[in-house]
Amino acid sequence: DSAGVDVINSSLGYTLFQDPRMNYTINELDGNTTVVARGAQIASAKGIFIANSAGNEANNSWGTLVSPADAEGVIAVGSITSSNTKSSFSSFGPSATGRIKPDLTALGSSTSLIGANGTISTSSGTSFSSPQVAGLAAGLIQAFPEMTINQIKNAMILSASQANQPDNQLGYGIPNYQAFNNLIMISAQEQTFRLYPNPLDNDILTVTVNDPITHEKVDLRVITLAGQVLFEKQINFSLINISYEIQLNGLPAGYYLVTLSSDVESENFRIVKL
Repeated sequence: DSAGVDVINSSLGYTLFQDPRMNYTINELDGNTTVVARGAQIASAKGIFIANSAGNEANNSWGTLVSPADAEGVIAVGSITSSNTKSSFSSFGPSATGRIKPDLTALGSSTSLIGANGTISTSSGTSFSSPQVAGLAAGLIQAFPEMTINQIKNAMILSASQANQPDNQLGYGIPNYQAFNNLIMISAQEQTFRLYPNPLDNDILTVTVNDPITHEKVDLRVITLAGQVLFEKQINFSLINISYEIQLNGLPAGYYLVTLSSDVESENFRIVKL
């Protein structure tokens, strides 16, 4: 977190240990008991996207998830075949508290890999499906910089292939960029404020409001990630003027937070200055 990490992908999964006194039980897969799940929850609370392999335990005596895939803040990733069916080895849920797990799935059967010597081969496992979800998340964070990590996670789940009928075999299904984008476009129409362009490639940021009567006077602030206020202005909207151009002359390249506050609502955005 202190290094500014936005995305973590991990194949780690803990169940049984060489010292049996340290073994976990399936009943402890509640997302709050194992040391690694508690650590993952802390990272998630810091705003880090965590994709974790659900495990390859479906055909052995353990059978279910590995930890920290049980943690609520972790996107547990199962495996599917090229025909979009569950891989026989892919661990399934639910968590010990009944939450749907895995959360998402991706190709983990006969996945193409590049070896250390540059040769291409194939192998199978949730260790190879989880990085695909992490990679998609990284791309989405770049494509939608105004969204928080939790918003990215929720939209990935809500736009996945079986979001309307999730189960403990494939979770909410296969994530899809186009479905994600369409969901965000629909949701954006319901947002009170809109900022564009983002990323910002010049010094002019345009702010629009969808309800200028309720939000007639809006306070705008541009803040660094360290909390320094760089710019403040009150915007007066009306039915005639529902958009306003903000001149941000000389703003250095980087990430910034923009807060918009009226008497009844406040929204935060993250923008990128190129």
